Amino acid sequence: MLGEIAALLGALCFAISSVVIRGALDRVGPWWVNLVRTLSASVFLLPLTVLWRWNELVAFHGLSGLYVFLGVLFSLLIGDILYFTGLRDVGVARAMPLSNTYSLFSMVFAALFLEETVTTFLVVGATLVFVGVQIIVFEPQGTMEFPRKKRGLIVSLIAAVFWAIGSIFFRAALIQEDYVATAFLRMWTLSLLLLTGTFLRGGYGALHSAGRETLLRVAVAGVVSHGVGSVLYMMSLSLVGAARGVSLISVAPLFGLLFAFSTLKEKVTARIWVGSLLTVTGIAAVTLS
Repeated sequence: MLGEIAALLGALCFAISSVVIRGALDRVGPWWVNLVRTLSASVFLLPLTVLWRWNELVAFHGLSGLYVFLGVLFSLLIGDILYFTGLRDVGVARAMPLSNTYSLFSMVFAALFLEETVTTFLVVGATLVFVGVQIIVFEPQGTMEFPRKKRGLIVSLIAAVFWAIGSIFFRAALIQEDYVATAFLRMWTLSLLLLTGTFLRGGYGALHSAGRETLLRVAVAGVVSHGVGSVLYMMSLSLVGAARGVSLISVAPLFGLLFAFSTLKEKVTARIWVGSLLTVTGIAAVTLS
């Protein structure tokens, strides 16, 4: 029971983070949001890892480190920036359900490259996800500028693909590495990449103009999602296994819809609710396959 509770609380953390970040994206671009969020999560995970998993961290293998780097590059760098762009353009109600189809892409990649069996659950789940995404995407026009809406929908789906590619590399690393040490290296690798990119982009001018309140919101969101949420998610995987844990985590878009409707006052229509429910149900079916 503890594992199931941890997974649901992890999903709640991811949803809360998306809503908090959505409010900051109008003032700070996706790159800067990712930088602040990642640095805050890295600082949070530092004492946790040193006190709890120091031996596993120093014993990390070089090849596993390469897998972590590639996973970070595809998933947490490119994928997250695309997701934040979609979040800014189309809001939590659309971007979060679309990007959370990455579980489907992960299963497809595993079947193609790892020769996993395609089951009935997989086919049914894939169909539900496809139908759900179509319902979300083809919301009648008029609620926002169409070119921006189209871009937001596209990048949200592309983010799911990059997240899925990254998950394959993370799985490869986790075959022989500790999950807490892997999570720690993920965050610090991403932090170094973002800091290097920030230096090459010409400094931190955008952060100075964002304001303390906005930066604090993003930092808190980072601790909630990449800090607390990641630990809860890993705990659920260790206690109840990947199939049940990921299935429960996939309810995050529904939490996101509730928060988007209640706090951000986004227009969440019946079509979005139905499409999101079908998408989440499909993701769960694919995972259980």
